[in-house]
This record gives sequence, C-alpha cells and structure tokens, in this order.
Amino acid sequence: MRKYLLFIPLAVLLASCGKNGPDYTPSSELAGVTVNEICAGVADGEKGWVEIVNNGTSEVNLRGLKVLVTDDYYYRLEAYRFGDVTLAKGEKKVIDTFDKDYVIKISNLEEVAIASGADSLLCAVDVKALAAKIGKHASGESWSRIPDCTGDFVLSEKSTPGEKNYKFVPHKITGLIINELCPAENWAELYHSSNGLLELYETTLVLTDNSNVEHVVYTFEEGATIKSGNYLSVNANLGDLKSLKLVSNEGIVVDEFKVSEVHDTGTPYSGQSYSRLPDITGEWYISGTTTREAENRDSSEDVSALVLNEFCVPEGWVEVYNPTVRTLRVDRAVVKVGDATAATLAGTMKPGEHKVFAINANESSVISLVSPDGKTVDSFKKSDVKDGDSAVEGGSWSRIPDGSDWYTVKTASKAAANFGIIKGNTVGIWYNQSNTPSLLSNLDQFAKLGIGHVLLHEYAFRYYENLIPDILAKAKKLGISIHIWMQCFWWNDNQGVNGWRSPVIDSEKRYDQDLFDDILGETRASKYVKAGVQGIHFDYIRFGGTAYKHDYPEVGVTGQGAIDEFCRQAAERLRAINPDLILSAALMAETGSERYYGQHPESMGQYLDILIPMIYGNSSGKSYGTCRGIANYFAQHGIPAQCWAGNDTYSSSGAGLSAAQIKSSSEIYKESKAVGVVLFRHGLGTLPSMLDLKLNGQ
Repeated sequence: MRKYLLFIPLAVLLASCGKNGPDYTPSSELAGVTVNEICAGVADGEKGWVEIVNNGTSEVNLRGLKVLVTDDYYYRLEAYRFGDVTLAKGEKKVIDTFDKDYVIKISNLEEVAIASGADSLLCAVDVKALAAKIGKHASGESWSRIPDCTGDFVLSEKSTPGEKNYKFVPHKITGLIINELCPAENWAELYHSSNGLLELYETTLVLTDNSNVEHVVYTFEEGATIKSGNYLSVNANLGDLKSLKLVSNEGIVVDEFKVSEVHDTGTPYSGQSYSRLPDITGEWYISGTTTREAENRDSSEDVSALVLNEFCVPEGWVEVYNPTVRTLRVDRAVVKVGDATAATLAGTMKPGEHKVFAINANESSVISLVSPDGKTVDSFKKSDVKDGDSAVEGGSWSRIPDGSDWYTVKTASKAAANFGIIKGNTVGIWYNQSNTPSLLSNLDQFAKLGIGHVLLHEYAFRYYENLIPDILAKAKKLGISIHIWMQCFWWNDNQGVNGWRSPVIDSEKRYDQDLFDDILGETRASKYVKAGVQGIHFDYIRFGGTAYKHDYPEVGVTGQGAIDEFCRQAAERLRAINPDLILSAALMAETGSERYYGQHPESMGQYLDILIPMIYGNSSGKSYGTCRGIANYFAQHGIPAQCWAGNDTYSSSGAGLSAAQIKSSSEIYKESKAVGVVLFRHGLGTLPSMLDLKLNGQ
C-alpha cells in the first residue's frame, strides 16, 4: 500500500518553534505510546475512534503528538494533534473528535498511525491488511490488542474505549463459586448459585503454588455454560496447591480458595476433597468422601465413610480405617466374612485411625463392613486387587495409599498407614555410591514413600561389595528393585581414567569392542547381574556432542551405530544371564539429537526396557508443557521401551527442593505418555511420598 507523509509547509514548522526549541515532545520520550484499539464507523452517522496507551515507564507529555489516518485514496491525513496533555504510565486516551470533521469509516479506512510533532512515526496499524486477515468489525466491535496494551490486534466482540481490552464480551459470573477440590485426583467443582445461564468461555482457574507462582490450570472454551443450580467439574492439575482463583474473562476474581482457610489440617488423599460444608454456603473442610458434581456431605457422623483398608491372610486380620478428619461414632458397625459376623466395632475412631480385627478368612473370602442399619459400606474380595497376586508371609493386600486402590505388598502395616511397593511400580531414584552404607536403612524409607527402583552407582561394588548381599536381600523383601548405575563412555575416578572414551576407533574405522567388553564383561555388568541385581542402568551411553565426527558410512560405522551396537550387545549378553533383567539408559533430553550424541531412541528402544530422558525441569527452567512434550517424544519414539521421565530434586541454584515441589513437578507427567519418574538424586531435596503417583494406569 502506498503511503504519503503529511506535507507540512515550512511556515508551519517555523510557527511550531518557540524561543527555546520546538513546541513538541521529542519522539524518544514518546516511544512507549502506541495505538491500542481502533473502532471505525460502520453504520451511517456512527463515529469512529482511536485509543492510545502509554506503555512507557513514566508519565509523558503528548504535546504535538499526531493521529494520522490514511483513506483508500492513500492520503495520510492529520486527523488530530495533541496540545499540552499528559498521559500517565498505563493510562489510555480515546480520540473521537477529529480536526476538520474527519470521519473514520470502515469502508475506506487504510491505516491508523501516530507520529511525533517532528513526524517521527511511532506506530502504524495497517487496517486494510488487518481486516483481510481477521475480518472487519461490526458495530459495537473493534480491533484491539490482546493481551491488552501489549498483544497483537484481534477482532474483539465488544469495543472497550478507555477500558481493558478483551476478545469476548465480558461475562458477569457473579454467583459462580468454587465448591469442592480434589488435589489427589486433580479436579475442581464449581456451582452456579444465582439465576440464569452463565457463559463461561475464557473464564480461568488460576493456581498459586507454594512458591507463590501462578499457573493457569484451566480455561473454559467458547460455548461453555452452566445452568442455575448446577454443579460443573473440570480436570485441572492441582499439585502444590496454595490457593485457587476463579477469574472471569474480564480479569475479575469471582471466588478464591485458600488452603490456609481450611478448618482441618492435612491434605486430602485420593477419594477425599476440600469441600464447602454445608454444601455451597459453608466454609472449607476436608471431607472424607468426594462428591463430584453432587451435594457435599459431612461424613463426621456417617460410618459409610469407613473403609476396609488392609487384609492379611497369613496372620488372619483385617484393618478398618477412618479416612476423614473427624472422630466417627462406630458403635454396632460390624465386619462380616461372608454372611457371618466376624467382629463388632465399638466407641469411636479418631481421624486417620486404623483398627485391626482378628478374623477367620482365606483368599476366597468376601469381607464386608456393615453399618448399624444393615447397609454394606465397603467390601473386599480378591478380584478387587489390581495386580491379582496372592499375599505372602509378612505381606498383605493393602489400599495404597490408605483408602485408595487394593494392591499386593510385601510389607504388612498392621494398625498403621499402608505402604509398600506395588507390582509395576514405576518410581525410581539415582543413588550415589558414597551413601551405600546408609542404603540398608534408607530402603525402609523408600518403601514407605513408594520408591520401588534404586539406581545404585556401580562404585558400590568397588568400595562396599561386602554390603551388597544384605542390600539385595532386604530390597527383595520390601519389593524394591536394585539397578546398577553404570557410567559407559565418560568416566572419572582415582585410578587414572578421566574424560570421554569414544566407542569408535577412528584410526581403524571400527567400534571399540574392547571398550564394550570392559563395560559388559565379568568385572563389571556381568558381575553385577550374577550378584542378583534386578537391573542395569547405562549412563553416559553417548558422545559428548561429537557423534557425527565418528561417521564412516563407507564401512558401515557411525556414531549412532556405535550406541546401537552397544545396546544390542548389552541385551544379548546380560539377558543370557538373567532373561528378566531390566535394562535402562539415561538420555539427553534433546529431541532429534542423535547427530550429536548418537542416541537414537527408535533404535535403543529395540534393545532396552526403559529410556530415561534427563528432563530436569526444576533446575533448567523448562515449562511443564515443555517437560511433557519431551516425555511424549521419547515415549513415542522409543517403542517398545517405556519412557520414564528424569526429574531433578534441586533448583537452578543447586538448592534442594521441598517435598511438595518435587511431588508437583513429578505429577505433571500424569498428563504425558511417560509411565514412570526417576528422581535425580538421593541426598539433595526432601523426598515426597510417591505412593499415589501412578502414571501407567495402575
């Protein structure tokens, strides 16, 4: 589009100068002023207008600032010039009265611009191109920047002269409240307590975490509504919850939940929630039973909140658990085996209390918990156990964690909180060799936290080999798998080995079979497997960024091929010793980087069981979305191997993270294709309970 600058005669320029210089504000001081919204006249007689905003850091005088309008004849006309007018930081000014009776009409508008008194162009909006791209606006609409003041121009449903821009008509959602939250299951329930139908699109749920960082965890899409008197629940990541705001599409906080205002202490388990009691109008409590999209119920006097929590066949007892935050009266509730009463409850049960009752039952028995009025409030049968295994001596069938799903564990927890490593556990931790002497005691902690895989550095065999048999025996008893963490092609020790060791002998254009044999042979990997470990974990199974420099395709030797060949030999040699051995590898969390590191997930996944991209979002500053995207890439490209996400336990400064921070950054992978999480590493952050972190549908 041709544009012609406004011609200003010399006499006019001279007239604009005073004794002390030009009578206008220099363009350098006007740099933060921009066009923020444009509304052209659509109907006959309808006046158009332009809104400007001061995005600068301080107040500015607009003296001499011009509003320029270009019509379809390609004339850029001075429609308005400011006098001695100041505009505060963030302030807006609407120009709707133009010099010489200019009228902005949508039919012939080409461009809107602003310039300094010296004709330095500050901002120009090509309206014709804008209309072609996103459409002309109708009466009452406008072209406006979204986000307000800083974003690109979009077509807004309602013009907002002098006010905050928004894309859609603001919806008054007064009467919409947050009514119930279940952080363990990641959902929130709203209730419409006023009249009429509420439009919800662009309404958001904004979570503040315990580091006081805000996250938009849910945004309603166009067309979302809620009727008067209705509940509506949405899935949203509520990990590390400190507060949750319900925000309208015009940025107004309509309701807010704060953990600090909950009358009960503790955090709701799966099956429990933060609830308004009484429903809708009450204050916040922890409810022992979720009531998603239904009336919140105070379970303090209702034994239906009780659950059968653990059943130990070998020792002949069953455990009843109170999952609520209130003392329950349990008089005359009974435990039945089949149709026969096996035990009668009496008195009260405190919040979180476990009571054990001796019963005569076997694996095929059906056990029921029956209220005084004869209603079955909970029951158990073997088919309820998700892994289907039989309980072994010292173990039990347990809800993991308390009150949730049934699993087989090797660790009975009579009259105490349930814990144990379930079949198919996919939570691991890297463990330094220097802490090997404390591993025996730490295994108990790992079992209680739901950490089922320990990646123990191979130096444990060098310096603490005498402890290995006891470690393996105890881990087996607890159901924990021990993997040996091996450094492959980079090494640092006190025996003269330091730095990268290339798996390609460049001078001979072949793979370094001696290096492969050293790693996989009888003094290292094969030895560890024969000692009885459950897994071998390969670290530094890569080049240091130079894989492409070791490519000799004319003889079939490449950097990537070296890594593939090592994986092939590892699978063949080590599984010949133990066919059930778990093979895993740590991978650089850079997608499509095989040229540099030689790590090709499609190939490595043919030989290994688990690929662990070292995503480390906490220390690297990656967003949750980026972390999930990386996990999805390796999950999709590493088939048939599983993807377990490598998650760090420290911040960018190296400081250890809190249990809540580690837990929330691990829970993000529930929304990814990763089926496990491995924490790097023991001894840095405070480890959280991972008993309820089940990423693979368990």
